Amino acid sequence: MINAKLWKLTTLFFLSFCLVILNIPYQTEANDKMQGIYVLPAEGKGIDTKAANAPFVTGYSIRISWKLLEPVKGQYNWQPIDDIINLAKKNGKYVTLRILAGMFSPKWVLDHPNIAKLEYINRNKNKKDYGKMIRQPVPWDGNYLNTYFLFLEALSKQYSNEPLLYWMAVSGPVMGPATPHLPTDQETINIMKRQGLSLEKWGKVWEEAIDRTSQAFPQKSISLCLDVPPYYSELADHLAEYAVSKYGRRICLQSNGLSAKFSKVFTSAKVNPAIEHVINIFPKYKDKAIIGFQMTWAAAWKDRGRDRLGPLDQAIDAGIKLGATYLEIYQDDIIDSANTAILTDASKRLGAVIKTITKETGIDSNKEDKQTTSSPDKNSIDGTKGTNLRDILSQLNLTREQKMQVREILQQARQGKEAGVGQSREKVINQIRVVLTEEQLREFDQLLKSR
Repeated sequence: MINAKLWKLTTLFFLSFCLVILNIPYQTEANDKMQGIYVLPAEGKGIDTKAANAPFVTGYSIRISWKLLEPVKGQYNWQPIDDIINLAKKNGKYVTLRILAGMFSPKWVLDHPNIAKLEYINRNKNKKDYGKMIRQPVPWDGNYLNTYFLFLEALSKQYSNEPLLYWMAVSGPVMGPATPHLPTDQETINIMKRQGLSLEKWGKVWEEAIDRTSQAFPQKSISLCLDVPPYYSELADHLAEYAVSKYGRRICLQSNGLSAKFSKVFTSAKVNPAIEHVINIFPKYKDKAIIGFQMTWAAAWKDRGRDRLGPLDQAIDAGIKLGATYLEIYQDDIIDSANTAILTDASKRLGAVIKTITKETGIDSNKEDKQTTSSPDKNSIDGTKGTNLRDILSQLNLTREQKMQVREILQQARQGKEAGVGQSREKVINQIRVVLTEEQLREFDQLLKSR
């Protein structure tokens, strides 16, 4: 009991001291890094120069195959990610990352004798490999998942402290894209069931994937796509509750099926009921998690067949009205000059702060920061010298894991400051805030306002 109290007092004193020394500002708004528009290149494509430095773009949403990053077991090729991060640094943007696993696993994984395989014909007419035989690991196979999580640990060692990498998507137990979606044709469903698929099993492996991703990237937001197959629609509710109850506002709940069909104006096509179910979940979590959307298609792709998106401006409007903090928009629509006014307006409506991002990435690093630790700042935690901060923090019921995470964040910030490469105060407080649950954030807000 005494040791527990001593640990608590020591942790709170250290937290108070570091916050005062760093004069970290308190921010009540949604995180700047999430707000706005993210460029989404087509799979296998790089970032176009016009999209890379577009002023209305907050960051780049990147999808990279596991087989590209670990072509040989234990030998990693981080260059594709490094190139994107360097581009983001040059243009004052952020990066979000999805690992494509499943059918995009390395050949050595597919050839592993102890990893179960799944073979089926792709019946999705929207995919390039429609009608072809697909061979991939069974997504719920334990040996396959353990192999993927070992890769995730290596990825974490390389990038968990990278300031420009803002969120990491949950992946691993997937068919290919980083979603819990599964094929919907009856033939493939029967094949998967013969391999042991069940609602309970699919839910358990996704719970594990959420936990392992959160643990591997403890200072990052975690993106969880809820696009489940229609025959497991209740799983979307379960995964949202599981993730948000454990990790609070670190979680970004997302659907990859946004279109103008969700706008009351555009009603020429029927809405996918599975996607509609997912989107109807979001209002419950709008104050508990970050909400985001990926466009289901690009307006520029009308020549590829049926128009799956509808008018771009109406799709954007639908997403914002559904509570989006960020939108992932395909690159072909980003670089179309005809959309510049629409996208600029959308960026403003989403609350993007490009100037702040540019400053934090170091592009203006030669300019003197006028805010100093000795100057009172209305955005600091308490406005002046940290009065009553220790008392405020002592009233927050932090878990042992939260205390350790906060201490690590502050230690890294202090070490960086001493080395002359300190992070911005805003960035440090944002890292701390993702550790807190929604209830803790609300209590912290109320305590600060009462002082």
